[in-house]
Amino acid sequence: MKKQILNSLTTAFFLSLMIFVACGPGTDDDEVEIDERQEQFDRLAKTWSVTSAQADGTDIDGWTDLTITFAGTATSGSLSTNGSQPDGTTRVWNSPDTWNFASEDDLNTIVRGDGVQISLAVDNAGTSATLTFNIAADGGRQDVVEGAWRFQLTAN
Repeated sequence: MKKQILNSLTTAFFLSLMIFVACGPGTDDDEVEIDERQEQFDRLAKTWSVTSAQADGTDIDGWTDLTITFAGTATSGSLSTNGSQPDGTTRVWNSPDTWNFASEDDLNTIVRGDGVQISLAVDNAGTSATLTFNIAADGGRQDVVEGAWRFQLTAN
């Protein structure tokens, strides 16, 4: 009788051990999300040259001297500009400014410190990007700032 109990316990122990070992370490969803955020940040975090700009679908000259630099971490950071913006457009790119990803699930939208949401499309190599966003009227006179903006960028 003792031998049967001992055999049963030994068998149960080894079966439990095999099931536990077979499960393996698994993956942590948070680690995967951090990796995706880090990859997107790595594509974004650099200095970009503006190659073209549009406001409400119309090409706007005078932006090709501007560079935009994104820095920070995989969750948030700073952005700064260098160069000139056309007259009357200083609200389009506030510098210095901050940014963060819109949410953990949306790595293609960043939110600037002033609340402007920017849709972001960066190629996998991190060599070109398109930024689109809207700037709403704030009740005052706006030169060519108000409207839908689209910037084409090339990595420096």
